Amino acid sequence: MDRNSIIALVLVGILASITAFYQSEMADYVRLVLEKGYLKKVIFISVVAVVLTHAVRVKSNDSAGMVVRTGFLPLDIGLTIGTYSAVSTTACSLLEGAFIQRFYGDVVYFTKFEVLDINVLLGVSGLLLWYVVFHMFILGKELFFPKYRAVASTKTKHTSQSVRPHSAASD
Repeated sequence: MDRNSIIALVLVGILASITAFYQSEMADYVRLVLEKGYLKKVIFISVVAVVLTHAVRVKSNDSAGMVVRTGFLPLDIGLTIGTYSAVSTTACSLLEGAFIQRFYGDVVYFTKFEVLDINVLLGVSGLLLWYVVFHMFILGKELFFPKYRAVASTKTKHTSQSVRPHSAASD
């Protein structure tokens, strides 16, 4: 049995139970987090910190999390931070509007959207946020758990030492 999967299943079950029993309190908490911009700020700070640290420490050209690889590191960092920040802040704004309109109805953000459209918008904004968080996870994993390439010991021994021919004069 996979211990991590069991732990994840238990945690999701606990969160689902709490949400089922305390729906209105959870919805109020989510609304507060979205309206105050806490989610935007946390994701933005995380993106900047992870991308900058990854670019400086890992310096990998084959990283799946870096959006742009022009070869000029400051440009790559700026474009990657800009892309992830734009996607995450836009997704947070869409999520805020769709969530409040769907579950509260006191404010109408999208005047021509029906319930199905709002539900799809919730899903799309959640997917966009998952995209950013997933790529930050990949970059963080590369940062904290780097892959070391195995090198044969004879290869390093032969390439690091200079080979001098044996001469009779040195005996």
